Amino acid sequence: MAKKKRKDLTDMNRKELTSFFEELYEKLKLRNNTLRQINSLENDLAQLKPKKEKFHSIVDFINNNLILKIIFIGLAITFTILLEVFLEFLFGTKLPVMSFLLSIGVCGVVYFIYYKRQWSKTGAIFLLIISATILHIFKVVDINDFFSTIVMLLLSILLSLVICLLICAIWFGINFSKFLSTKNQKNQENLNWYEEKKASIIDLISSLEEELAQMQKEIDLLTNGELYNGYLSEYVLDLFIKYLKSGRCDSLKECTNLLEEEMRQEERDRYMREARERELEMQQKELSIKEQMKEEQNQLFKDIRDEMGKVRENSEFQKEFTKNKVYKYGTNSDLRAMQDAERKAQRNR
Repeated sequence: MAKKKRKDLTDMNRKELTSFFEELYEKLKLRNNTLRQINSLENDLAQLKPKKEKFHSIVDFINNNLILKIIFIGLAITFTILLEVFLEFLFGTKLPVMSFLLSIGVCGVVYFIYYKRQWSKTGAIFLLIISATILHIFKVVDINDFFSTIVMLLLSILLSLVICLLICAIWFGINFSKFLSTKNQKNQENLNWYEEKKASIIDLISSLEEELAQMQKEIDLLTNGELYNGYLSEYVLDLFIKYLKSGRCDSLKECTNLLEEEMRQEERDRYMREARERELEMQQKELSIKEQMKEEQNQLFKDIRDEMGKVRENSEFQKEFTKNKVYKYGTNSDLRAMQDAERKAQRNR
């Protein structure tokens, strides 16, 4: 019935043809969007895999455990204070509170710079020594107190590290045992999720494929084989609609002729652009060759001038040598002959 209701495309006027192309354009747009959705879902299905539970390594466990880091810092501070009290009780000497706090502050700043700025250990130690020297020069902190604080900090860090490693080992072992007891269950849950997700994607793809088949059937019924398949694209139909609305075309034949003409014109323009690009590339190559030849020619002339200069220097030396020899060992006639030759050479110049 749909075939009998509408006119042939060749019999349609401009308004009817515009309406037909707009309807066809919308159907093609929906079909292409559905096709893109199907491709996207197929890519998701290809990348979908069941997740397997993995237990983090002990290094990752330490790095990601904020509570363990807080415990370590708290133990380090506590042990430092206890060591200071122990030294006072054992030797009867007490570090000044200000020196103690400033030394700890300087060590903290140096560690922050080393950790955040990725300094080398040598650079951090050098900065620590410079800081201690400056504080000692300005009599803010005695250098002995400074290094005593550093020794106490190192001992406190070692003690804290040992205790934290014991806590970490126990904690890690408890978590690992829990992981082993729930691993199979979680893997089964992940597998069930994967199967459900896969089934939902397959169902959605099947539904979209049915819609796509229905859309294609409607497009085929609408065109009824009267329109060349090469024109069944959003780009071409949009051009046809613009041709008709602007009054440049009144029929399907005029639309197709204008499209072919513009395509040929685009092809000619593309060919001309490529020809100009090739010509410009050849000109650039010729210019580069000329510049290279000019450089080689200049270098050749320079080498020739250098060689001529060397020859001229050798000639002048030879003349001077001969002149001295004549003056020293020659007869009067030899001397007159040489003077006549010099005057003749000067006249020739």
